[in-house]
Amino acid sequence: LDILRHKALTQMAQESGGSATVRLNTLDWLGGQGREQADNEWHDAINWLGDWCSEEQHPVIWSTTQAAEHLPVRMPRLCSAERLSESMVDEIFQKGAA
Repeated sequence: LDILRHKALTQMAQESGGSATVRLNTLDWLGGQGREQADNEWHDAINWLGDWCSEEQHPVIWSTTQAAEHLPVRMPRLCSAERLSESMVDEIFQKGAA
């Protein structure tokens, strides 16, 4: 899982154009959710892939995959690529997650 965490961290830091430890507004990380799309099939597919998660137990995965007007209470409002990538991998692969 450490390799996966590192790959996710590297990709997120590269795409954000910053350091792995620079904290950005969470809504900036989730920017794709607010955009109007002519074809929403991709968004429906992402929602379906994340339908196993819960807002309380998996705040990062839930925020990433589900359309929501408000972030879960447990979702940090400022996040670094490091924090998000580690939390995402941990939430997906924790025991009893599904």
